Amino acid sequence: MSVIVLNLRKNAPPAIASRPQLLPPRRRHLQPPNTRRLSILKTAIYFATLVIFPVIDQKMGERKITKKYLLSTLQERWRQVAVASIFTLVGIFLISVALFFSLDSIIEFYIRKTSVLTEGTIILDKWSDPKYFIRTQMYTYSVRNPDEITHGAIPSVKRMGPYSFDQSYFFNEEASCAECFLYNRIWIPNLVYQKFVEAASKPAMRPALAAVAAQTPFLEVEVAELLFEGYKDPFLDQICSLPVVNFVCEQILHLPDRIGLFFKKNGTSNGVFEVEDGSTENSESLGRIVSWNGEKNLPDYWWEGAQALQINGTDGSLLPPYIDKNERLHVFVADMCRSLDFVFQKEDNWDWSMDSNKGFCNSDNAKKMFPEQKSSDCLPSGLLDVSRCQKGEPPIVVSQPNFLYAPEFVQKSIEGIRQPVQELDQIEIDIEPRLGTLLQAHRRFLISISMWRGVNISLSDLRNFRNSIVPVVEVDEHIHIDEANFDLIKTKLVRTQKVVSWGCVFAAAFSLLSIAVVTTMFIRRQISNSDSEKFSVPDGSRRSKVISPIPLSVPMSNGTDIRQ
Repeated sequence: MSVIVLNLRKNAPPAIASRPQLLPPRRRHLQPPNTRRLSILKTAIYFATLVIFPVIDQKMGERKITKKYLLSTLQERWRQVAVASIFTLVGIFLISVALFFSLDSIIEFYIRKTSVLTEGTIILDKWSDPKYFIRTQMYTYSVRNPDEITHGAIPSVKRMGPYSFDQSYFFNEEASCAECFLYNRIWIPNLVYQKFVEAASKPAMRPALAAVAAQTPFLEVEVAELLFEGYKDPFLDQICSLPVVNFVCEQILHLPDRIGLFFKKNGTSNGVFEVEDGSTENSESLGRIVSWNGEKNLPDYWWEGAQALQINGTDGSLLPPYIDKNERLHVFVADMCRSLDFVFQKEDNWDWSMDSNKGFCNSDNAKKMFPEQKSSDCLPSGLLDVSRCQKGEPPIVVSQPNFLYAPEFVQKSIEGIRQPVQELDQIEIDIEPRLGTLLQAHRRFLISISMWRGVNISLSDLRNFRNSIVPVVEVDEHIHIDEANFDLIKTKLVRTQKVVSWGCVFAAAFSLLSIAVVTTMFIRRQISNSDSEKFSVPDGSRRSKVISPIPLSVPMSNGTDIRQ
């Protein structure tokens, strides 16, 4: 049986004395330590303590000083970079904001600078050779009850169309209705008949009653003859063929050889225009008409009043840039022999239904056409008598289709026309307001013939005749810019402005975010450095502390000590 014995020997080393040992049953004999080996170990420890450890500690101190210097340098560089970055980002933000809010002014300056009608400019090339698609659609009105009208019936008409014409009135059969052919025959009021009725109503021209009696109030003609080819009036063709009367018809009465609403107008111009080049008034005068056919005003006998005789605005093909919504747009329409005023209606078109566009007339040939008409000085609102500015002064009346903007009694005076719809019957002009470029336009108008019973005429055809404005041709002229120029406007102006605007917004947002991030990092780094300096030990107070790995006093087994 084994026994654990705790044997404490006198003068034994503490480490040995305190360590329990498992002793075998038999007695153990311990050898005394080698004194010489302990002496060599003591010497080595002493040398390491006095020489090697201080050197190592000194080297470590030098390394600590070098690391601190590098960290300090890096922190200073970081501070400089952070401050420079913040100033740079602030500059980018300010430039982006300034460019965003001044972009419209920059674009306006460039557009006004280039909106001059001079050699070498883009606007001259676009104006002299306009790239527009033009299609004119015409609808004819045929009188269905010519005999009943002479007995007092309300005129009834039949509308047919469209007859489509491309560019300068080239008939496009494919774009026309299936039954629309130029050889179709329609019944229309007799213009020559009405001219003799007007003449016979004057006391000095009573002999003209014979010419009225020899004619009929209505004629049947082909569509092509009514529009462009012209038709020969049976009465004039017979009378004016006589030798003596021929001279009177041509030289005195200026009667045309053929009669047509657009006779000899196909492939022709609207006259010679002298316009401003836009070099003055900051391009506000661009396209403004100076004279038409050498005259600065319309002929005196066309209208009454100086304002009605003025040629205002442009011809519609060239408009000044930056048209304001609150200003009136003046356009001279040669076919209507006058200027029209347009006002802004909505974001995509202009409206001409203004009071200043109504009531143009000449009292010399004014007639009371309707019982509801308050005065015979002018036709009712919405109707324009253009006979004075046409060759031979035919009784032509121009209005909007279906008598839009005319009184209700005018609209109900004809059977066979629909109720007017503003979106379908008004004149519309779509403009890019900054460039003044015409994008598209719908010029819609109705050509009618004034049927008047005259004064003191007792012929059977006129005894019960009802005064009326009979529609003949409705015109819808559609003009729109070609795709290439439209894409050019979108690319050069619209898209470029959007890209620059969004680029400014992105740059401003990115710079603000970057400023916030850099500032936050800078502040946190400053706080961290401040805390490090607060708890650091000054270099001058550092001391080298040597810790001996073993006790300097080693008690020996024989009771002697080896000391330093």
